[in-house]
Amino acid sequence: MDALTRRQFDRAMFAKNRTLAIRVGDYASRDIKEASFEYGYIKGDTYKPGGTCAGSGKITFTSIITTFNKLDTLHPEIGLLVGDTYQWVKMGEYFINDIEIDRNRNTTTLELMDGMFKLNRE
Repeated sequence: MDALTRRQFDRAMFAKNRTLAIRVGDYASRDIKEASFEYGYIKGDTYKPGGTCAGSGKITFTSIITTFNKLDTLHPEIGLLVGDTYQWVKMGEYFINDIEIDRNRNTTTLELMDGMFKLNRE
């Protein structure tokens, strides 16, 4: 990112009326009802030997999607409107931990976990 683009990005990020978007693969903001991501220390809020930071997330789509499978890899991205185009930032690599399809509400909810879960395997 050049210096001019960086200044524009910073200005857009700190603006009172910024516009954010999200995309996950082929799905964009219009397809996503809600998304949340959390990062925390696995052994609690304070440092303890053997602990590590891990991320999790939850994405609810506005339709029923049956193509997702447990442990599929997803790369969510957050976009910031800078001028008339979005600048996208990858949130990392996540794996699907749980899939909930609600046919009454016509939604699909994915619970995500980052790769730290692999350290707990035997």
